Amino acid sequence: MKDYYYILGIDRLASEIQIKSAYRKLSIKFHPDKNNGDKFFEDRFKEILEGYEILSNISKRKNYDLKLKDVKTNSPNESSIKKHEEELKKWYEAELKKKEAEIKLKYQTPGQREAEEVKREREEEEAKIYIEQRKLTKKINRLEELVTIKENDIKEYFKKIELTKNEIPEMKKAIDNLKFELASLS
Repeated sequence: MKDYYYILGIDRLASEIQIKSAYRKLSIKFHPDKNNGDKFFEDRFKEILEGYEILSNISKRKNYDLKLKDVKTNSPNESSIKKHEEELKKWYEAELKKKEAEIKLKYQTPGQREAEEVKREREEEEAKIYIEQRKLTKKINRLEELVTIKENDIKEYFKKIELTKNEIPEMKKAIDNLKFELASLS
């Protein structure tokens, strides 16, 4: 999105008079007729005219300010720029490796090509094995977590059973007392 405030060389809080003044100065300076129809000056003049048309109209300016604010707040921050730079670097390194491989392949003997192919296949197999090992390790870790959870559940269950066993004699006494009371009532 074009920053018409920047193009007109004015502040975001500029008044209508300041906008008009900046437009007049720049339109005279960049007018294509004054610059032999040069494409650069023609393009700048169009941008200046666009900026003036938007910023001199109150409703267009409000809409433009909202859009500009949104663009400015959603602009990339330092961490996203670094992340993008790292991605580009990795991509360029990968492309460089591809080109190196192409050049090596071009100048290799058939025996060297075969050895290189065997080496590449071995590396691919090792990578697949590594990935499978990682998957298995994750599954094993998850199973160990589940076993630990089940062991804890079982321990908790046995604790409840022990409590119940301890309560049985007391319950028998309570039942006997109730039977005695019932017998004495009859």
